Amino acid sequence: IRYHFLRDHYEKGDIDIDYVSTDFQLTDIFTKPLDYARFSFICGELNVCIMDS
Repeated sequence: IRYHFLRDHYEKGDIDIDYVSTDFQLTDIFTKPLDYARFSFICGELNVCIMDS
């Protein structure tokens, strides 16, 4: 059902679908274990600051 919903809206021009490279998948912060460099990069892209204790 979701596929048809998206397809219909895409065909009507209501939405635009763009490819997002693996390097810029910001949702990885919620779904994958990350090294510190990757974690810091994603936090910066999401405008989340890292507080050192």
